[in-house]
Amino acid sequence: MDVDSRRLPNALRRLYERLGGEARVPETAGRLVHTLAGSKPNGVILMLSGENPELAVWLLDGMDITARLVALSEHASGRDALTDGLGDDIRIAVHLQSFASFLDDIKTHRLDMVVCNTGLASAVRAQALDMVAPGGIYIELCSPTDHPGAAACLSANPAFRSMALDCGVQLLIATRRATLPKRRRRRS
Repeated sequence: MDVDSRRLPNALRRLYERLGGEARVPETAGRLVHTLAGSKPNGVILMLSGENPELAVWLLDGMDITARLVALSEHASGRDALTDGLGDDIRIAVHLQSFASFLDDIKTHRLDMVVCNTGLASAVRAQALDMVAPGGIYIELCSPTDHPGAAACLSANPAFRSMALDCGVQLLIATRRATLPKRRRRRS
């Protein structure tokens, strides 16, 4: 393993020092999110729930300089936590709005990656999944009590391939299947 893949992001170290708290996102989950964010150069990543700036740090550290992160919080405290530590990174835009309302406002857009660090209402999850572009990634960090409903929703959706992974938290990971048009036969 190279040195770069073992280091904690500097912004994450600063965040831990400032807050004096324990990690709320297990390192294994953070590293996985970090790695997948790197697969979306020029991409648009949406993070639902700005209550945890730690997840945004993992995403930003893994993202290409050309990618953009839209972090959405439903609470002013979450927005403030994000802007305090990450407001100077030009790749991030922080919004304060209800999830359902925001997703409705941007419903014509396609997202390369959606990351949620909260148990979502089924309707909001469905909205977010509809916006994932072909080949895009959806990740949801769930508590064990949220996991069964969220996993069932994803496994029942034929547009996605999904799996659940235990990384200290339940990680649900799904990718939207790329659709290819059927080949047409030429008529002679």
